[in-house]
Order: sequence, then structure tokens, then C-alpha cells
Amino acid sequence: MTLPVYPSKIFGLKPNVVKTRELSTIVQSGDDPGNVTTIPQVINPVWHFNLIYEQVFNDPGPNPAFTNPSYTATELDTLMGFDLAQGGPNGMFLFDDPEDDTVTLQPLQLVNDGATPPNWYTPIQKLRGDPTVAQFYEDITDLNPQNFSGLVVKANGLTASSTTDYSVGGPGLALPGYSFLGLYLQWKAWQTSHNYSVLGTLLIDPAGHLQKITTAGISGSSEPAFNDSGSTTTDGAAVWTDQGVAVISASFGFYFRVRFEDDKLDFEKFLYHLYTIGGTEGQRGSGMVKLMTRRPVLGP
Repeated sequence: MTLPVYPSKIFGLKPNVVKTRELSTIVQSGDDPGNVTTIPQVINPVWHFNLIYEQVFNDPGPNPAFTNPSYTATELDTLMGFDLAQGGPNGMFLFDDPEDDTVTLQPLQLVNDGATPPNWYTPIQKLRGDPTVAQFYEDITDLNPQNFSGLVVKANGLTASSTTDYSVGGPGLALPGYSFLGLYLQWKAWQTSHNYSVLGTLLIDPAGHLQKITTAGISGSSEPAFNDSGSTTTDGAAVWTDQGVAVISASFGFYFRVRFEDDKLDFEKFLYHLYTIGGTEGQRGSGMVKLMTRRPVLGP
């Protein structure tokens, strides 16, 4: 599903965006005020973004600060039209936080779904905090660009292919015993009597080792016992070479999937062709554009 992207080329957006995290934890107190029971309601944080627009132009000409791309409507109409098209809080769209929208060579986590042999899912996540202690992995729901063309996946330093090695799924995958996954990589399982014609095709075997096709050919009638000691495995006419324990990483840009938090939005005029949303020139408007993350419903 392709979602609309929140308009970013509005000249008057102030840089001091307030970004707030919410974890929705239930705190229940006992007889002793210091003795409490806590019940977490979410695994991934809910993010709130408060945007202030010092001035929004209602001049029919293009904003000279942004000529590529330029809007065919005024800045005011662009914001109003986007807001109304979403139906206020009812809609769902993408927001680019320019200081939190890129991941480079992020180690991804292998998750065993319990199948035999296991299918390996590698969730697309952003590691927040100290990488030496893996403080927190946050699930990503939407890549930028949305067609996955900006996603670069490495397996033991080798570039993996979305054609031969993995596919992208989600968002919305729940595995028993694991956290909610947003977007994820599903590594392609071994196939019987399959023509592995592309040298360098990568497979994650049941032991979690990376295997690479070094001799192209048609696989056998049953999955082989893969060599996990750095040597080769004959599989029908094909030959796999062990690359060691699979270490997967990815580089990508991403969006936050959000909705409007409030059912009302004030556009306050303070000069001819100039409006404000929460800016210092505002006198009667209630202020900011408020966004909050909206994760998809869980499901396969």
C-alpha cells in the first residue's frame, strides 16, 4: 500500500519540533505507595510530533524558497487540502523526520518462527542507543522510497538480492513469543529441484549459516545436510559454499507512519496572504500541528 507523504516544503516550519515518546504503561499502586505493578501496553514507542509554522503563505505564486518541487496550490491550500484528504485523525500517512530518517549498516536480528526447518525473518529495525549493548531495536514500518529501491541488504558483507535471496513483507507480522514486527525480510527457503542459475545466490541454512551458490545448477530432490565448517555442499548439480554464521545488515531511509492527533486545526491569518499555526504572531489560534505514530494492525 502506498501512503501519501506529509508536505515538507513549507517555508515557515520552525526547526524546534517537539518530539515526544509515549509507552502507554499501566501503573497500579498497592497498599504501600512505593509498591506498584506495571503493565506495558506497547513494545514500540508511540511518537508524537508537534509542528509550529511561523508563517504559511497564501500567495498564489510559488514560494521562492522552494522552487523544486513547487506546489501548484498555495502553501495554505496545500496544508488544508492534505489535512482534509486525511479526514483529520482518521487518515494514515507518512512523515519524514529529517534528523531521524536514515539507517546505515544496521545489524538485523534473525528470528526463528518455529517451523521445521526454520524460516528466518529478519525485521527491519533501527537500533537506538549504544550499539555495543544493543539498547533498543525499534521496528520500522515504511521505507523511503516506498518501493524498496533504497534498501541495501548485506549478508556477511555480500550484497543480497531481493530477486534471488529475500523478499520484503509487512508491515504487520506477529510471531508467537516475539515482538510485533513492522517491515521484515523473509529469506527464501531452499527449494527442491530448483534451477539455482545465479552464481552468488545466498541461503540461510537451518543452522543459521550463510550458504552461497558457487556452482550453478538444479538442486536435489531433498534438502542436503549443509556443511557449516567453511567447505562446500553438493546439492544435485548445484554447489553451496559455507560463508559462516549469517550476519545481516541493512541500509535504508525510513518514514514514520502517523495520523493527525487532533480533530481541529487552526489556520490563523495575521497579515495579508500570511497565516500562522502556533507561531509568535498567533493571538487566538490553539496552535501546533500535532502528529502521532499509527502502527498497522497486527497480521500476516
